[in-house]
Amino acid sequence: MSFQKGNKLRKGLRPLNSFNKGHIPWNKGLTKNDNESILKSSLRMTVDNPIYKINQKGENNFNWKHGNGRGSYPKEYKKIRKYIIARDKHTCRLCFKKKDLCVHHIDYNKKNNEETNLICLCRKCNLKVNADRAFWQGYMEKCRNYGWYF
Repeated sequence: MSFQKGNKLRKGLRPLNSFNKGHIPWNKGLTKNDNESILKSSLRMTVDNPIYKINQKGENNFNWKHGNGRGSYPKEYKKIRKYIIARDKHTCRLCFKKKDLCVHHIDYNKKNNEETNLICLCRKCNLKVNADRAFWQGYMEKCRNYGWYF
């Protein structure tokens, strides 16, 4: 059988997830009140489910970081943030992009707003740096100590 654009399957075979024309789904017209399995599946991952609410708060949340993840920034951070972005010439210091910039704390301490502890990164690089903290903190501190400051 030769290749034909749009006809990727041999005649008579179809993918498992395809639907037959005219086929009526088993749950058509049913609501949560009519069928218990629909009710269970709709409550599984919704805010209305009391178990879901309990499992998403505090230590039960998959994103929990020992309670110190969302500390607030000091008041002087807004001023120094603009200065750091200007100092780094509105450029990410890892990939050299000029869009979606943010200021990153090298030692991951939001209270430490010294110029030598702050660096300008794009959002993508900031996510990458926050994923493997131990490696990137050591890498950036070595660069800073050797005098090669981004």
